[in-house]
Amino acid sequence: MRSLRWALLGASDIAATRMIPAIESTGGRAVTVLSGSPGHAEAFATSQAIERATTDLGAALEGVDAAYISSHNPKHAEQAQAALEAGVHVLCEKPITLDLGQAVDLIALADSRGLVFGVNHHLPCSAVIRKLAALVHEGTIGTVTGIRINHAVFLPERLRGWRIEDVPGAGVILDITVHDAAVLGLLRDAPPATAAAQVARQGPWPKGAPDAVMTTLRWTDEVLAQTHDAFTVPFNSSSVDVYGSEGTLHATDALTQDPVGDLTLRDEAGVRAVDVGNREDLYVVSVRDFTAAVEGTGAVAVTGMAGTQAVAVALAVQEAAETGRTVDVVDVRGLLSPAR
Repeated sequence: MRSLRWALLGASDIAATRMIPAIESTGGRAVTVLSGSPGHAEAFATSQAIERATTDLGAALEGVDAAYISSHNPKHAEQAQAALEAGVHVLCEKPITLDLGQAVDLIALADSRGLVFGVNHHLPCSAVIRKLAALVHEGTIGTVTGIRINHAVFLPERLRGWRIEDVPGAGVILDITVHDAAVLGLLRDAPPATAAAQVARQGPWPKGAPDAVMTTLRWTDEVLAQTHDAFTVPFNSSSVDVYGSEGTLHATDALTQDPVGDLTLRDEAGVRAVDVGNREDLYVVSVRDFTAAVEGTGAVAVTGMAGTQAVAVALAVQEAAETGRTVDVVDVRGLLSPAR
């Protein structure tokens, strides 16, 4: 496997705790880190044994093969565009951007340059979630009628910061609901048609962005989905239930960064555990798939288009919560026109 030289655009917690180990496990190396704070960039580089630290985006992209973007959400688009224009492959944290047209332009730019553009949604790299999706598409539970996702957690203090502030890109919808949307994208062949939602501010911190949301999504074929996402639930077991005409699939404790969780099938034969196969580190899977795509021997786990569709769902949920209306979800495939 090719040994990629990586730029880390964002001296983030996830870069340090998850992505650097994943990059190194696949033979790559992080050689530069970008931060808006010189002191933070230098401290991060020293702690992670990275050669270069900089506050200059152009300098960060010199002499690298790939960029991993984990900066604050509003910075993703600018940094992704700069990387692609510099001839650098991009693996971007969700959400890609806060504007769907901008995201589609990035996809087109990557395609025009022959570059790989992937989104680092980790849940589609889970063995449990992948097996769940495979069984759904194999018809194991017949015709799907409904999906329920419980993804309410308690946000660790080290991760609060901008996520709970009243700033663009913050809040539970663009942090967790967008992950649910990526899972739903694996389970369905098309995006949902409409979204409705209610939000709340429940946490033991100053009131800022919404930190809890419940949603209802409807597809054109009348399939319904519900999600509960929160930063405010300390003792909970996450779950994904998929209801079908011939059975129900139930995934527990799989909506996490770790390769854990269980999957059960309930049908006329009873209830039984499902073997999900090899449980690999989710971020290793993501980086390995990305590297294979760069080599031309594989595909990214989550494409730019799939990541953009997840953003479309999150933005519709956000608008529905703000307006109290049911909102149409944009099918981003319709944004890909010859004129773009």
